[in-house]
Amino acid sequence: MAEGFESGAFPVDWVFHTSNDLPSGWAVNDDAGGFGNSTHSMLFDNYNNDVSGARDEVWTGKLDFSQATVPELWFDVAYARWGGGYSDTLAVEVSTDCGATWTEVYLKGGETLATSPDFQEYFVPNATQWRTDTVALAGYAGEGEVIVAFQNRGHYGNVIRVDNINLVPDATIGIAENPLPMEMRTFPNPAREVLNISLSGAKPGPAELRVLDAVGREVLREQVKISGGTWWYALAVGKFAAGNYTLVMGAHVAKFNVLP
Repeated sequence: MAEGFESGAFPVDWVFHTSNDLPSGWAVNDDAGGFGNSTHSMLFDNYNNDVSGARDEVWTGKLDFSQATVPELWFDVAYARWGGGYSDTLAVEVSTDCGATWTEVYLKGGETLATSPDFQEYFVPNATQWRTDTVALAGYAGEGEVIVAFQNRGHYGNVIRVDNINLVPDATIGIAENPLPMEMRTFPNPAREVLNISLSGAKPGPAELRVLDAVGREVLREQVKISGGTWWYALAVGKFAAGNYTLVMGAHVAKFNVLP
């Protein structure tokens, strides 16, 4: 699954549940998208709405993990506390029995959730005020019906935004068991035309560079020759569609984002 909300609406099979019997506060808005790559994201407006700690959920449709090996959930998040004790929480839960029972797999609130300093106005993040979070779902490999819920626990703080929700069926593609003694860095991230890659401490010689899209499909495979010391490489990404990607070189993995 890859959902960026660019249609301006939730997928038709997503449903909403609240703990206070009021209409759901989750919405799709067009004032900010993940890392500035788009204008849409889903949000919960705790700035204008005091739900007094109610748990307000949006559920994905049923997902088939029966062929998944090491599934992972990735999503972009943006949040600023209002401050002075007015702070909110985002949780992610998983169900394998049509929503009868749930397991919490992600919980961040307050400073831990925040991607920006406290802000006493309605929070609209800029391109630098986003973060990509990853949730391991390996325990659900082989399950035929999985539902993922995003849950707002609001305390009259500020707006929580979520964008670019991706479920990857195998997060270990291309990752070796024994990491090489080298460090890989990429910049700028997000990138528009070129992603610069630097390797330090790498063993000189041939290597394979791979790029995977948000659902784990290989979109590029190149053979490169690594020199000693610090090695630099300019990867042309202008031909890629805007979105989230994973760079794999041996045992080293880096996530990056391509701007439109």
